[in-house]
Amino acid sequence: MSSNLLAPNSLLTRIFEASPVAMAIHNTTNRRLVDVNEAGLRLLGFSRQELLERHTAELGLVDADVFEKLSDAIATAGLLPDSTLSIRARDGSVREVLASVQLTEWEGQSYAITLLQDLTDYNRASAALHESESRYRVFFEAIPLPLVVFDVATLAILNVNGMAEAQYGYSRAELLDQPVTLLWPPEERTAQAVALHAANAPTGHWRHQRRDGTAIEVEAVSGPIAIGDQEARLATFADVTEQRATEAGQRHSEEQLRLIADVTTDVIWEFDPAGQTA
Repeated sequence: MSSNLLAPNSLLTRIFEASPVAMAIHNTTNRRLVDVNEAGLRLLGFSRQELLERHTAELGLVDADVFEKLSDAIATAGLLPDSTLSIRARDGSVREVLASVQLTEWEGQSYAITLLQDLTDYNRASAALHESESRYRVFFEAIPLPLVVFDVATLAILNVNGMAEAQYGYSRAELLDQPVTLLWPPEERTAQAVALHAANAPTGHWRHQRRDGTAIEVEAVSGPIAIGDQEARLATFADVTEQRATEAGQRHSEEQLRLIADVTTDVIWEFDPAGQTA
């Protein structure tokens, strides 16, 4: 090292050595590297001996024109705020990094402390998250049931699918951030809010109300779902109004048949064949 800027046991030295973020220091006068920490060596693929006292432009970490523009910007402003940058490692691979540079003076010399945060894993995770979200959206819209996602703490609706919009007559924009109890008749909403805060699980048969005031009967099933750090529930509200009406009609018909059967049986048993009387 050509300077004692990183004095043994100094705070800067401890941060420099322990940092998981790549750090490099170079002399702004001769543009030669003073030191690179372990994270920087791993990122760039060089050994410390290969880097020390090398002119930063010689390493080909960035294109020459980009290097000159960055150098001019740093000289003018005295720093480089967080900037996305492509750098070339020793093996030729290109890494996306978030770069920042701060100038400092030490013993009459000017130094640039550079931080390079590797964005490769972040970009990969972002791409995976985007793919996961895309799959979720496809799944969410493909389910042939009305789906409603709501926040457990506030009961605010976080998402609905097209089936829910069609069933209740509200647009997605009209439902978002509204309490999920909006789907119940007005006279039941307060009690339902208390019940949901207590159990967080709308399950079973409920009486709901469409936007136009039409009452419907739904069968609800719900389960927990995590949205970042937010605790939420995913609920299906299947309209069973016609099914329940059909079942009620069937029960009514069966009851009528039983009554007819009972009356018929009584008549048969009381019929007097000889007198042709009942």
